[in-house]
Amino acid sequence: AFLLFFLVGHLLGEEGFGHFATSGEVLLFLCFPVLVILGLLVAFWRPGTGGAIALSGMVAFLVQEPRLWTNGYMLGITFPALAFVLFAVLKRR
Repeated sequence: AFLLFFLVGHLLGEEGFGHFATSGEVLLFLCFPVLVILGLLVAFWRPGTGGAIALSGMVAFLVQEPRLWTNGYMLGITFPALAFVLFAVLKRR
């Protein structure tokens, strides 16, 4: 639910419906929150696959915006994806 606020907030924000200034912003938006939300939804049925999708989206976002690596809130959002991946790995054993 928390990530949906990012999605809805950007799409319905002051700039109009889904206004992006550059193609880089579109790529950032696809990585976070779109890929993260998609991955977490998939993770309910396939924890390893969904966790990997969400984690890869978050890592791709943080690679494009390196100043956010020190932001604890952004790193905290990766915890559910890591938990799903860890669950899938431990379940296989």
